[in-house]
Amino acid sequence: MRAIIQVVSGASVVVNDVEVSKVNMGYMVLIGISDDDSAADSDFICKKLLKLRLFPEGDVFWRKSIEDVGGELLLVSQFTLHADIRKPKPDFHHAKSHEQAKIMFEELVAKMKTLYSPDKIQTGIFGEKMQVNLTNQGPITIIVDSREKAGAGLVQEEKEPIKEKEKPKEQKKDKKDKQKDKIKDKEEGKEIKKEEKQDQEEKDDQIKQKEDPDKQQLNNEEQS
Repeated sequence: MRAIIQVVSGASVVVNDVEVSKVNMGYMVLIGISDDDSAADSDFICKKLLKLRLFPEGDVFWRKSIEDVGGELLLVSQFTLHADIRKPKPDFHHAKSHEQAKIMFEELVAKMKTLYSPDKIQTGIFGEKMQVNLTNQGPITIIVDSREKAGAGLVQEEKEPIKEKEKPKEQKKDKKDKQKDKIKDKEEGKEIKKEEKQDQEEKDDQIKQKEDPDKQQLNNEEQS
């Protein structure tokens, strides 16, 4: 689950030229729900929204949370946060289906109202074409991803580091196999040379045995 948090002095949502929700100082938050998000991801996002210290205390930045300043939150569902843009036309198969995303978004809103203050939580209208107006203060915009809670990176990147870690092991294994093959080839080469040497020695012995009777006969003839 992803959340784009913008610190605002005010924000509103308009549907069909009618303002349906409005907040003053606080956050305007876009929520992107992934196809494999669970209640744990929703809990993580809720806690981050309430605990992040994005507001100043006097002249000192990053000292106060939304709870500390009593700010308001405008939550808007945004499936396009999970767009796959490897091709010119965006693909949204990583986003949760409309029906399931609606249920999870409503559960997240309910959690926020329970953890914070119901009258300070506003939303857009799920599935409608909305016009979102806001005044960003700072500007301050923070991206939060529930998959980063364990330092795993974004959703599509979560499995890649595992594959990268496996590659050196495979390469190491291939290197060992090659070394074993070289040793085996070397030993086989020695065996072949040994056999060739033995064959040559046998041939030399046969030639020598054949030459010895001839020499003996020649010596006998010379002595006669």
